[in-house]
Amino acid sequence: MKKFYFVILILAAITLGGFIGSAADGSLWWLGYVARFSFEPGTFIDIQVISLTFGITVNISISQIIMIFVAIFAYYKTAPKLFP
Repeated sequence: MKKFYFVILILAAITLGGFIGSAADGSLWWLGYVARFSFEPGTFIDIQVISLTFGITVNISISQIIMIFVAIFAYYKTAPKLFP
């Protein structure tokens, strides 16, 4: 149950950080700075019937990183109280 709680907190932090990053304007513009890491799509299997293509792109903002650290801190402070 603790692992599920941890995953929920991390997913909530990533989502909330994304909202904060996209809404950041003015003097807080740096919260919306996004780093992009991507592996371009490549075809691994290409036969007449089926084709297997794989590619991945990760976009992470400063606000998401901050919120992930907040979620980890919150987990260590609240998990022992919720799951004794």
